Amino acid sequence: FQNVGRYQCAVTLRSRKDNTIRAREYFIHEVTLSPLKIALLDPHYRNAIFASQKLERVQYKVSFSASQLPPGYALFSGIVQDGRTILGKRQPLALTQTFDFPVASLPDGRMTIFAEIYDTDGVSRGKITEPLRKLPFKAGEVWRGKDGVWRVEGEKTFILASWGSSEYSLVPEYNIVVHWANDIRSAHKFINRETIFGIWKLRNRLKLEGPVPEVVEAYRDIVRRSKDDPQLFAHYLCDEPDCFGFTVSALEPIAAVIADEDPYHPLLISTGSSGVTAYRRCAEINGFHCYPLPK
Repeated sequence: FQNVGRYQCAVTLRSRKDNTIRAREYFIHEVTLSPLKIALLDPHYRNAIFASQKLERVQYKVSFSASQLPPGYALFSGIVQDGRTILGKRQPLALTQTFDFPVASLPDGRMTIFAEIYDTDGVSRGKITEPLRKLPFKAGEVWRGKDGVWRVEGEKTFILASWGSSEYSLVPEYNIVVHWANDIRSAHKFINRETIFGIWKLRNRLKLEGPVPEVVEAYRDIVRRSKDDPQLFAHYLCDEPDCFGFTVSALEPIAAVIADEDPYHPLLISTGSSGVTAYRRCAEINGFHCYPLPK
């Protein structure tokens, strides 16, 4: 990481016809690099500690990616909230080292895990951070276990969901519905569909303009309307994005905003057969539309 710093760069637009320069723009780009990486082990889902997980310790690994260790260097790592170090440990730098801290000593709210390298003179030589959040209990909170099974308030829940009008949602074997009526609210969890239906102007803006501030705030407002409903299971982000022209670069920031506004409920997406892996960072659940040929 000796070559970090500010560099002058240029972008040139040339004509394919005669190779003449039509435009050139100069700019300064700052190159930063930290040879550190934080891999969070517990909590394992959304960097969030849920009350019903009954998690006792936060555990993570810090890796140093270099061909050799600089002699005498130290690593200081821990957890910060509002600029104050809540918990921390200092130890000699190693290629891989594990840190763990008791959950009981952490306050509720947003925090940051940090790892910072110091040389023999005590000068910082690189720092990396990772968000962490401790959530107070919320009725109906949903999270995914390390075994891949979803939990509602800590209880295993196998998703058997319906798609369509409320008449199909009356089948007693279903436990989660996309479209629900008032007379079945007591028997079913529901998926918030307001993020995909009835907001065509907003969706068109997202498709054409991307996640501009007005679009982001509109999605936050939609999520606020339902996030405190104890029967909510998930937010439906987009139906068949690969078929309707929604890009990953447009949906990923919206997914991050929804997860930030409501960390208690996952996101659902339903891709066509071409998008099963492309949109994997846009939601935690995929109601996959495989559309096999009848033959």
